[in-house]
Formats: sequence, C-alpha cells, structure tokens
Amino acid sequence: MYTQRVQTIIDDPLGGRSEQEVRALVASEGAAEALGHPPLDFLLERYMEHEQLDREEALAVFEETKRFLVLGSQLDMNFAPSVPVDRFWHEWMLFTDDYHTFCLPLGGHIHHTPIPKGSDDQPPLEPTVVAMTVAYGEVSDRCWPVALGASGIMDCCMGPW
Repeated sequence: MYTQRVQTIIDDPLGGRSEQEVRALVASEGAAEALGHPPLDFLLERYMEHEQLDREEALAVFEETKRFLVLGSQLDMNFAPSVPVDRFWHEWMLFTDDYHTFCLPLGGHIHHTPIPKGSDDQPPLEPTVVAMTVAYGEVSDRCWPVALGASGIMDCCMGPW
C-alpha cells in the first residue's frame, strides 16, 4: 500500500500536464542550461573508479542523472532515481560547488531525501521512466533497466529541507 503522495505519482506521472507541456518544461531556458552543464573530470574519474566503468559509460550516467534532476525539478515531482542515477547523484553532491552551479538555473538546490526500502512512501521507478520517456524520448537501458520497482532508494525535491 502506497501513501497518497506516491499513489498520485503512480496514477499521474506527468502531474496533470500534457506531454507537450512536459517537453516544453524540460526545454526551458533554465533546463537547457542545466542539461548543458559539463562534467568535472575528477567527478567522472571517481565515479568510474567506484563503479568500474569506462569514461563513455560514466558520461552516459552523468547525462541521465542531469535529465532525471531536471525533470523532477521542472515538474516539481518527487520521482525515484534508478540505482545508477542515484549512485552518480551521491558522488556528484560531494562536489558541492559544481552541484550547486548545476542546480541554480533550475531554481535552487535539489535535495536528496532518502526513504527506507520497503516504505509505503517509496515510489516505484515506473512513473519515473514514463515521465523520462515523455520528456526525452528513449531512456538508457543502463540507467533504467527493464526490471523496475522500488529499490529502497529515494526521491528528489526542490527547495529548503
């Protein structure tokens, strides 16, 4: 049984918006600026080392992480990240200045709010994938695997804690 907040995300992953409105939000000036944010070499190196990935794979996860964060911020919805996106997000937040710079054009800091695995407040990944697909077209199999569902990770939200 999900909480009402999570059930709302499941029932309407676009938050009452049309597909055209979602695509316009992720194409806005602030979203485009954030999506164009370049990766720091040291950030990629750390992620590559921790995850045993090559640079191309790490860059792909970086791009998908940016898309996830832009989508959640622009739709003002608390979507669940996939495990690869969540792991990159964890690494990126350690680079506080760069992460802050990325978040600025989106309206402020995007918080990472852990939710315990199995919690009724943990959204499944399917609504995230639906919204990502509407916003950006195809999603990465590496970042959004076919076998989905709640992974005991967390959601993202804008503004103060």
